[in-house]
Amino acid sequence: MSYSLLVVFIFVILAFMAMYMMYLPRCNEYSNSLSFKMNMLAFPYIYFIYALGAAGAYFSLANNDFVEDLTLHRFLLPLLLSAIIYGASLIFYTFSFSIVVIACIAATVWIQPIGVGNVFPDIPVWAFRLLLVVLFSVYCLGIKILNMLPHTFIVPQSIVCVGLIFLGIIGAAPLYTSACAGLLLGTMCAYMIMNYYSVKIDLDDGACVGITYLISSLLLMNVGEFNFVSCIMFTLVFWAELTVAVFNKFIGERRQNLAENTNYYLAAEKYNVTVLTTGMIKIGLVVCLLALFQLFSVNMYSLIIVSGIITIWLNGSIGKPFRGLRSIKDINKEFVSDLKKNIEDTKNIFNPKDKQ
Repeated sequence: MSYSLLVVFIFVILAFMAMYMMYLPRCNEYSNSLSFKMNMLAFPYIYFIYALGAAGAYFSLANNDFVEDLTLHRFLLPLLLSAIIYGASLIFYTFSFSIVVIACIAATVWIQPIGVGNVFPDIPVWAFRLLLVVLFSVYCLGIKILNMLPHTFIVPQSIVCVGLIFLGIIGAAPLYTSACAGLLLGTMCAYMIMNYYSVKIDLDDGACVGITYLISSLLLMNVGEFNFVSCIMFTLVFWAELTVAVFNKFIGERRQNLAENTNYYLAAEKYNVTVLTTGMIKIGLVVCLLALFQLFSVNMYSLIIVSGIITIWLNGSIGKPFRGLRSIKDINKEFVSDLKKNIEDTKNIFNPKDKQ
């Protein structure tokens, strides 16, 4: 464990320092001139550091802790496809870009071996692969709903990386995927520090999709590693926000833009970045804790469903004023009360009553 911790720590620190030193001059240049140039885009710097670090991890680490061997094409193809995805975001419109992303996800799923480490042996392999393509295509294309601020994108994605890192440290995931997650964590943290109180250069949607694809490729490397359900649970913040956004768009708030219907968007309108970021970090850590419990669960379905409901509730409460210490009993009462109110509101929507 100490060796794994040291390796991941080195990757995080080196990535953080590299991103900070390379990108800070671009932020300062934009702040001084207020003139945007192509060399100020964040993703090329993140990609360069990640590709360099991933290559270093592949050739320097033993990589003998994979259940299914890590082959050269499983390492190289995600690097190539992530560059294609970002390039496509600069050229194509929504539909064409979506086709490119789905094709890249399909190729990434196809190269993953699904063998003895598959946690869903009862599902036919072809159906499982199709499910993965759909799941991660929605994840990559839908991540834009969290990009109203860099914070609301980076914090949830950093939580996924933290989860992968912890799995690697305790030996529940390959060290390579944890080291690569450390690279993304370091670069994203460096970017957010430079743009924390005052956002100098926004993350474009193509960068968000590109980063999310790189995270997805690391998650997909764990398909055959006995921990895949936990890996999916690390992304529950996104799925909870997507569920709420779709519900609000068609039933609840009914705002026009899908992103404007998320809890994080509503919280970002009301609270400063410190309150918002702190709340998201707390929720993310709860999600990580629940995902770690999944490692010891025999049932592959029930805990992820319960965790999803808890995450939706936590996201709905983000940014609420702190009301002092409360007992577990009081928290449970509030949760049940909120749940009953949501059910009642939904019933009223579907069964409107005429009022005189």
